[in-house]
Amino acid sequence: PEYFLGESGTNRSDIFSLGIITYQMLSGQLPYGNAVSKVRNQTALRRLSYTPLRNSDNNIQEWLDLAISKAIHPEPSKRYQEVSEFIHELKRPSQQFLNQKKPPLMQRNPVLFWQSTSAVLFFLLLWVLAK
Repeated sequence: PEYFLGESGTNRSDIFSLGIITYQMLSGQLPYGNAVSKVRNQTALRRLSYTPLRNSDNNIQEWLDLAISKAIHPEPSKRYQEVSEFIHELKRPSQQFLNQKKPPLMQRNPVLFWQSTSAVLFFLLLWVLAK
């Protein structure tokens, strides 16, 4: 995106490109659609919305999606500094990811949460009625 803003590229621009290629290889789509090519100012850059890789394939590990999303962050300062960091995190989850606490089931998958709750309540109701 820096090129579209008239800025010069850096190694982080290359990491962005590598991340886009990786994303496209895994999903067959572009993470920002064609919106990146329309970026002409910082406001448009901030409006870019990343489409999680897991939306197109649930078999993609969350840590892999996070690694790719960091590589293709619209702001260069939030990307990896070196390609080797990106490659390392593509191979295995980062320590930062491993130290994260998982959000509760209600936040991760509300449908499953309510289905499970309903099932428990249903069986509890059957048990009460059977007495």
